[in-house]
Amino acid sequence: MAYTIFRLNRSQYQDEKFIFDEKRSMESIPSVKYSNSISNLSGDDQIIIITTSNSDVRSVPQVILDRTCLLIHPNSGWDNIDHDFVRNNDFPMIIGNQIRANPVTEYILGSLFQHYTKISQQLHWDDERKWERNLIRNQKILVIGYGHIGSKVFDSLEVLCPNIFVVDPYKFESNTKNKLHELPKGFLSDTDVVIVCCHLTKETHHMIDQNFFNELKKPFLLINGARGKIVKQEALTHTLNKFPECHAYIDVFEKEPFNPGDFMGLKNIIKTSHIAGVHNELNQDIIKFEKKLVEDFIHAQNVSDPSNFLEKYQLNNIKNSV
Repeated sequence: MAYTIFRLNRSQYQDEKFIFDEKRSMESIPSVKYSNSISNLSGDDQIIIITTSNSDVRSVPQVILDRTCLLIHPNSGWDNIDHDFVRNNDFPMIIGNQIRANPVTEYILGSLFQHYTKISQQLHWDDERKWERNLIRNQKILVIGYGHIGSKVFDSLEVLCPNIFVVDPYKFESNTKNKLHELPKGFLSDTDVVIVCCHLTKETHHMIDQNFFNELKKPFLLINGARGKIVKQEALTHTLNKFPECHAYIDVFEKEPFNPGDFMGLKNIIKTSHIAGVHNELNQDIIKFEKKLVEDFIHAQNVSDPSNFLEKYQLNNIKNSV
């Protein structure tokens, strides 16, 4: 069986060198060709589509979809794929959450440490040797979401903070790992830190709203490196204005690119431009993930065991979430 990798489009940070490196990597796999032009998809090859967050999958002609055996969305975030498209096509669709799991986790941890353990230069010896800071071990932390990123955040902080809890509406039903709407009454009123790590769904859209902030303990620290629409921006702005002792680290926004005027005048917020998952080796990591994925898929086809492939990538299969 021969395969053609079809890259539907590329992200703005992926230049010609990335395309060259991706093509070279993919074509090092036996029986695989690479194309980023739909005009080069003639023949009988099975097609593997690679998309980005800005891909319009609905624009792919049906004659191409009829030959498609796999879709790879390495930019992660299944909420960027048209859900009707997912439901109407039978081939597996895999997202690359794990590619950015470590970088986003480090962004979250960096925000937490910068807030609680900011290290300042001391130009002279301080005989008193005092450091007025609040240790992370004394905070009550709530992690929302327990996927690739949430689990890493939880596991990293659990050794430092005995009072850490995680909620995920799709995974847990216990006292400390529970559905958000089933949290004990008054839980938020005793919570110091909220870390958002979940997907954007109908249930999580504006999940953190004015009612949430009203109940949340003051002062609080909010960290969101997941999706902007999970937090109602108007409510966050209002709360940060009203309670200047509260703080937020925000990498995602309701509308992107964010308006420079968003949160204007607020000194208790740090905002970054959707870069939590970006790092020097991101493009190489994307290519490595894609190559391993394609190799595993082709191997499963060759040994007539597609279920083994789906089991291996179960957590990354978009169809499990739509």
